Amino acid sequence: MKAVSNSTPLIALSRINELELLHTIFGTIIIPSAVYDEVVLEGAGRPGVKEVTNASWIIKLEHKRSRSALKKIKRMSGTSRIYCFKVELYNGLV
Repeated sequence: MKAVSNSTPLIALSRINELELLHTIFGTIIIPSAVYDEVVLEGAGRPGVKEVTNASWIIKLEHKRSRSALKKIKRMSGTSRIYCFKVELYNGLV
């Protein structure tokens, strides 16, 4: 099974050393590059950086910025949430 994740579960589960739960439950986790950037680049020195970087079952997906897709979901707050939803749509997960 595949699942798309935003930064919240990645960071929260890393804090309690339980990131592996996502892998156990879902198998492959797909994260948009915006989520990766938020957790790994902007979160330097915080929980989740090493865990996400080292998890071979987390796939960073580069996204193409589509104005039409962003307009459809502009009511959602947060850039990473928007890209998560977009990844879910394109991968047939919703």
